Amino acid sequence: MNLGELLEDRARRHPNKVALFHDGGTVTFGELNRRVNRLGNGLKSLGVVAEDCVALMLPNIPEFVYAFFACQKLGAVAVPVNTLYKGGELRHILNDCRA
Repeated sequence: MNLGELLEDRARRHPNKVALFHDGGTVTFGELNRRVNRLGNGLKSLGVVAEDCVALMLPNIPEFVYAFFACQKLGAVAVPVNTLYKGGELRHILNDCRA
């Protein structure tokens, strides 16, 4: 079972259980799965397929989790990028991972 399938399973079995806590709010497994699927469909419509590298340059927010799991469901490789990277560092990471 991969991470995308694990999320699907949790959303099916525990749709109202809290999956994420953030800034005083919560996201249930059902909501998380719906948001991940929405983003995954968006990435797919942009041409992202299995084994593609997708750079994720996001702070510690729920959208990072959505993007990470969307990549997992598509079979793509999520490449977290430090939000403090600038110029040459960022260029090197993006060129190296072929995002």
